[in-house]
Amino acid sequence: MAQSCGSEPASALAALATCRSVAIDEDTCALDIRLHSEHPAQQQPTPTSMHFVLDNSGSMGSNTRNAQSCFARLVSSATEPSSLTVFSNEATHIGNFTTASSMQAASLPRQGQTNITAGIQTALMEVRKQEAINGGTTHHVLILLSDGAHNVGPHPSTGLPQLGEALRNDLPRLRLSVVVVGVTSSSDTSMGMLLKRSLETVPLESLEPIYFASSAAKMSEVLVELTEGLSSLRGSLVKAQLTGPAGFVTSLGAEPVQEVTFMSGSGEQFFVVKTAAQSAKALELSIDGLPVPCLPMNVFDVEFASSALQPLLSRARVARVAGQAEGLARAAVEQLDQWVSAIERKCEQQSEGATFRLAGVSPQQRVAQHKSSTRLLHHARELRNHLTELEAFRVNNSAEQAAFLTGKSSKYAGKALKRAAQRGGGVQGSVSGLVEDMCAQGAKLPAALRRDLRAKISALPETMRQRLQECLEASGSSGSSEAASLCRGEVSPSTDALLDGQVMEHLQTLLGARQSYLSLNTPGQQLSEWRTVADAGHLCGSGYELLMFVGSLGYPIEVRRRDATQMNPFAMEVANVHSTLADTASLLCALQSEQELTPPEGGKPIEDLLVLVDPDFPQASRIVVNSVLLRETYTSVVLCRDLHMYTGNLMRIALHAHALLAAAQPVQREWDGLPVQEAALVAPPPFTEARIQLLLRICYSARKIWQLDEMADLCSKMENWEDLTTADGVEHPVKLLLALAAADVGKGCLDPVPVLMLLNEVCARKAHDDVKAGVKAESRVRAFLGITAESAPTCAALGEAEPLYEVVAADCCADYDLDTGAAAFDFQSWVLDAVLRYVPALHFVRQLHACLAHRQGGWAKLEQDMEAGPWAYEDVVAHLKADQSSQSLLECLGTTHLQLQRTLATMAAQAYLYGNSHSRRLKEVGGDLEQPLGNVTDGDTLRALAVKGRMGIYLGRVQEKMREWQREGTEMTRARAVVADLGQYSDLCSSHVHGLSKPEFWGLWRAALADGGPNGQKALAFLSRANHDFCNKHRLPR
Repeated sequence: MAQSCGSEPASALAALATCRSVAIDEDTCALDIRLHSEHPAQQQPTPTSMHFVLDNSGSMGSNTRNAQSCFARLVSSATEPSSLTVFSNEATHIGNFTTASSMQAASLPRQGQTNITAGIQTALMEVRKQEAINGGTTHHVLILLSDGAHNVGPHPSTGLPQLGEALRNDLPRLRLSVVVVGVTSSSDTSMGMLLKRSLETVPLESLEPIYFASSAAKMSEVLVELTEGLSSLRGSLVKAQLTGPAGFVTSLGAEPVQEVTFMSGSGEQFFVVKTAAQSAKALELSIDGLPVPCLPMNVFDVEFASSALQPLLSRARVARVAGQAEGLARAAVEQLDQWVSAIERKCEQQSEGATFRLAGVSPQQRVAQHKSSTRLLHHARELRNHLTELEAFRVNNSAEQAAFLTGKSSKYAGKALKRAAQRGGGVQGSVSGLVEDMCAQGAKLPAALRRDLRAKISALPETMRQRLQECLEASGSSGSSEAASLCRGEVSPSTDALLDGQVMEHLQTLLGARQSYLSLNTPGQQLSEWRTVADAGHLCGSGYELLMFVGSLGYPIEVRRRDATQMNPFAMEVANVHSTLADTASLLCALQSEQELTPPEGGKPIEDLLVLVDPDFPQASRIVVNSVLLRETYTSVVLCRDLHMYTGNLMRIALHAHALLAAAQPVQREWDGLPVQEAALVAPPPFTEARIQLLLRICYSARKIWQLDEMADLCSKMENWEDLTTADGVEHPVKLLLALAAADVGKGCLDPVPVLMLLNEVCARKAHDDVKAGVKAESRVRAFLGITAESAPTCAALGEAEPLYEVVAADCCADYDLDTGAAAFDFQSWVLDAVLRYVPALHFVRQLHACLAHRQGGWAKLEQDMEAGPWAYEDVVAHLKADQSSQSLLECLGTTHLQLQRTLATMAAQAYLYGNSHSRRLKEVGGDLEQPLGNVTDGDTLRALAVKGRMGIYLGRVQEKMREWQREGTEMTRARAVVADLGQYSDLCSSHVHGLSKPEFWGLWRAALADGGPNGQKALAFLSRANHDFCNKHRLPR
């Protein structure tokens, strides 16, 4: 290349190349060499020759021809003739080609076994021939494709290193790159990497270490990928040299070299350089013989440093798969660990001085701040992960080795990449779809905000409208006529301009405004950020960054997730809801930047928000809350910690429902260990105004995202005393609770009987979860009811029929002795843990509907008032705040102080013994019950459950008796039949022998054979009662 540049002045050429360096540790630095697009190396390609080495073994079949056709398309990419070598038992040089058609038309020899060493050796002979002519100016690219391991001739493990050593000795200026294609797991990935390690002198960093097809059917797809990669190579080979006490690190564990050759097409190349201590600032570099100044960076750039280490990591993977000695592999890992640790220390030092601010920043600043804070540690962690993977790698399977080399070896990475490809564009595809929807919703917002503001102004009392008009006139933002027109409700361009201006701020001053304690944005300001969503497309590269760009106000919640939440969103719980607002954009920015945020009330750091439709801006907030970004993506993050696990609106309903239950709790939200009697007698304290506002807003939002008809259907189940199981469409009791709170309920919905049914269902769901977790329901119930095996009915003797179940149950003991000892199952605490949270929530629902009935208009009127402003429904807040009639658990259960222990025992026993939907429903609707379950406050119900517990022991004994009968019944029947006369024997056979049990059937038949044989009187009596097929098979001809 130096010769081709001779016509250019040296100073001009040097200006077209730049170099930067950044110190990694005291004697190691990263180097970034950039070539300007006008540099001759970018304009004048190096002469290139392809050398295709193709497997022609019998296992390849027609795929050899397919690969030949794909390789032929690459011939035009080379400037020199390209060779084709095929190998089976031996290698054959097919020819040198300059056109795709000539290579494609070439005939191939017969197929055989797999001699890879011979194939490589023959191809290298063509390389040597061309080198003899061109003298080190050609870039040779050797491409090996094979679908199986070497099985004939000298083994590559010894042959390839010898070939590589001979090449380096004979052709020191050789420029050779190696590309490996493996087809099926039968191919030898480690041999391919040994080939690269032994022969390659010019690595092609832009290509994969291996192109692997998991099956022959996918070979064409992989070859297309390879063709695209090779066709995209641009520029020429460039030689970089260092002088003085410095050298390029080209391979871990090897001595640094002062000269490297690289492909200039990317315009930028990274290297790791070892220097003498403190000499990194004085690096002397030349590109193709011309000196290039190397400028040291004063500020550490982690992306720069990690980019320089990536090629070394890639070569370390190749060496690992190629079978590098364990000692050398360990040394390579130790060297990388030293550099990665140095990078981590520098990142920590930089992050300590960085500031992080959420208040008063724009969406663009928020995303930029996140990128700045995470960029420091992301690259260092990525290097650390790669290093850990490299150190732990111990695999001999070709497919897994290929995945390790290409970065797809993590448990789900390959599947994720495949899904992304199927979705068309993967992450970028989903991001573009989100941005498109965000822009569509953002375009609707200005008009929606105007409608919301007009509606709020029109609902204001006359005195408030007059004050608003005075504020607008005093601020100078409008004339008196425009302000008056707006307050009169007139619609015109001038009033629209006012609404887009300062009206929102004046209204917030007049009515009072809530704000996020993170961004300090009011609801209106947060919604206004959506006007800038057009910038998100080029600023955000992931769904998380889009969630940081815009969002909504919400209430901090503590979510307890389970693995089952992805399938059933009600499987999670909301432990607490804070009444201080935050915003999703700031929260996601902080969390993704690893900043911990604590709510003003104190407690655990917040991680999730409950996003609600805001009655202050009903139309605008509904548009935002129903955007794909918040409805699907953010909901999926809250429930599943994944961007793409949204399964439907039920997820949002579950969040609202669980949040309502949590928000209704007093400061001490769960049973605090008080004695059971005292805990059941304590009524929850009155609600604070902040809690009332929160509860009302949850109900309001639920009405906006949930069909009112579905809520009414759920409430009718309570009113009609219907079953409340999963099979009846009640996914979880909290869903029913939300429907009761947010719908206009019937008169009997909150009567004692349906409320008790709801609490029993809560216990049944908890018991069902316990059983799925491995609890033995019947054993647990028998234990705390004091039921012993001795008190259960016994079986009749073996061979005697058992009486009817109902007869045994009628005579069964119904006594119980509640075990409340320290070692026993604490059924009272178990029930309290399940139902105590529902007591304040049910009280809120009851008082809310009492208030709505008194003020008339129901929820429809309350909705309008909440949208008008706090002044319009302050009577509701005052009523709920002043209420002192809270019910205790004892009152909700409808029991007495003396009966409490028995009632709790009944609830626990009934929940465990009838824990699933079928066992709790009547037969007429598809269940197992002949009659409804008993009232848990009735003493006879617990006695019946005690009988059921003992009958469970009895049924177990019957089963054991039947198993014993299966073992011994045949012999007992045979013995009885042998001594019986013909009449008695006939009675034993009954009218049809195939109606007998298996032991009786074969016992009678064997007795007949023993007494007279197949033609005896007993055999004839047996056969006369048997079916035709049995007679034909077992009766001998007379």
